[in-house]
Amino acid sequence: MIRRTFLKTSTLALVAVGVGPVGLFSGRAAKGDSLVYSRARFEALVDRRFYVDDGPHPTLELVRVEDGPTAARLEQFTAVFRGPVDRVLDEDQYRVTPEADSAMDLYLIPSGSDAAGNYFVAHFTLQAPLSAASCAAG
Repeated sequence: MIRRTFLKTSTLALVAVGVGPVGLFSGRAAKGDSLVYSRARFEALVDRRFYVDDGPHPTLELVRVEDGPTAARLEQFTAVFRGPVDRVLDEDQYRVTPEADSAMDLYLIPSGSDAAGNYFVAHFTLQAPLSAASCAAG
């Protein structure tokens, strides 16, 4: 099967199951037009507080976004969160909601503590969007 036929067939199949090609390849949600997971979104949320599992008070703060290993067509980064000294989260998946933003599910891993609080990380490896040139090359 030639690449162009494969791409057309795959796109039609994705649309048929309710996932548009934009939702699959660009990090955008199939419903609505808001970014789901991307480095840019997390960088915009640095210094913002996050509610964990719909708690009544912000329990984490995104302190920085770190570069991950570089690889072709992959966006890799780590979001580093700080929580209060008295709040310990086990390594697990949590529903977190940034102030004035949409909820997201993150797998948080404890990564140490200091006098300022406990630290947690979420690692991301995302497929970079396909370019028009790479699609037309087939």
